[in-house]
Amino acid sequence: MEIKTDVMGNEINLQYVYTEKVHREMWDASNAQRLARVIAKIIFCLAVLYVILLSLLWLTGKKIDWTSELLFLAIYGVVLAFVLLRLNSLPKRAFKKTPAANTVGKWKINESSLEFETPGYRINFEWRAFISGKETAAGFVLYVQPGLGYWISKPAFHSTEELELFRSWIQKHNIKLN
Repeated sequence: MEIKTDVMGNEINLQYVYTEKVHREMWDASNAQRLARVIAKIIFCLAVLYVILLSLLWLTGKKIDWTSELLFLAIYGVVLAFVLLRLNSLPKRAFKKTPAANTVGKWKINESSLEFETPGYRINFEWRAFISGKETAAGFVLYVQPGLGYWISKPAFHSTEELELFRSWIQKHNIKLN
């Protein structure tokens, strides 16, 4: 990932290539990833509950046809594996459909506004446009509405001073980070 950064007075200029890795970092920070994990946990819990139910029935002395039950569990396991693989491949498929894939993203950030630019796309935000945000180990997602966020990669910051300046602007403008 090519990263350039520059602080000019009170403006931070960041530049990075929007690669699949950057997309994955943003995806991991998003609500979609949390939903996928919840779905996978529910499916797993159903399988565990089924095994517990079978065990309880067996302990009470009920005759159980283990061949059919094990076949059901095997089929359920295959379906669970398929679902988990599909959920894991969602970010990769979404990246392929993203117009910004493998393009250079540039941020100009100052105390009053943020400007994001890619080839063919430029948008300028005042800080008050952001309703919330999330900080992860890899970067920040700033949301302009639920489900619509903009990614700012931490490795794009050249120094901890720039990162702290950016955090201070987030705090100054009352953007709540989850």
